[in-house]
Amino acid sequence: MTSNRLKLNAENTQFIWLGSSYYTASVSRLPLSVGGCIVFPDDTVRNLGVTFDAQLNMRNHVDNVVRSCFFQLHQLRSVRRSLTHEALHTLVHAFITSRVDYCNALLYNVADGVIRRLQSVLHAAARLITSIRRYEHITPTLNDTLHWRPISQRITFKIARMMFDCSRGRCPKYFGDVYTPAHTNAARSTLRLADHGDLVVLRVRST
Repeated sequence: MTSNRLKLNAENTQFIWLGSSYYTASVSRLPLSVGGCIVFPDDTVRNLGVTFDAQLNMRNHVDNVVRSCFFQLHQLRSVRRSLTHEALHTLVHAFITSRVDYCNALLYNVADGVIRRLQSVLHAAARLITSIRRYEHITPTLNDTLHWRPISQRITFKIARMMFDCSRGRCPKYFGDVYTPAHTNAARSTLRLADHGDLVVLRVRST
């Protein structure tokens, strides 16, 4: 760091041990010395607006998103009478659905309870736009009126679109180390998936 004229800001630097609860419990909680600065381990860290926890169950991140979205919904509800329907719809997309969809690919295969918390945000946003009462069935409105997909489908769509871009060579370069085209793999080149242009995601060993 010194050779590159860089200096670590210890107050804004975090690190975390990732692994199973058994593994993280056995890891020493002693601080690390990096660039002459002492950095203490944290239970959660924040990177590009996403909160990661040691087990990567994403509960802390979803809790933060849900809390922020419901605060914004409360603010929008207080001024709803002063807004047109189009303006309200635009503000909901700007302050709610954009937060729900941000980095949602990281939520793939998380616990159903975590997904349901995010789904409750979409339900509340839909009720705000359409003025449907709290105890009325909201699913037909989501599907037929607003054309909003459930959270799980939004996550799958984000990943599918990302991999489609990768298959067309339009993905960021750092994705190149994560996958390989099936037809370039000698063990899979004769399989049907190679003819379909499928991608093979490299396996990662976790603790």
